[in-house]
Amino acid sequence: ATISLALCYTLIACLTVIVPIAAFVVDRDRVVGPLGRARSWLVQNNDTIMSVVFMVIGSMLIGAGVGQL
Repeated sequence: ATISLALCYTLIACLTVIVPIAAFVVDRDRVVGPLGRARSWLVQNNDTIMSVVFMVIGSMLIGAGVGQL
């Protein structure tokens, strides 16, 4: 059961990368627009995204440290 769950998780994680790449290879003209807009949004909001990621990581580290007390 654990191995099948790990395989499912890995497959889903890989699909988030494989699908856009495959779509780009198959129909480049149709995918360039949406990928470009996504890239622009990510670049514009980079500071906010990184702040949230660091806050989540920091919260997890603090929680793990407090849990060991």
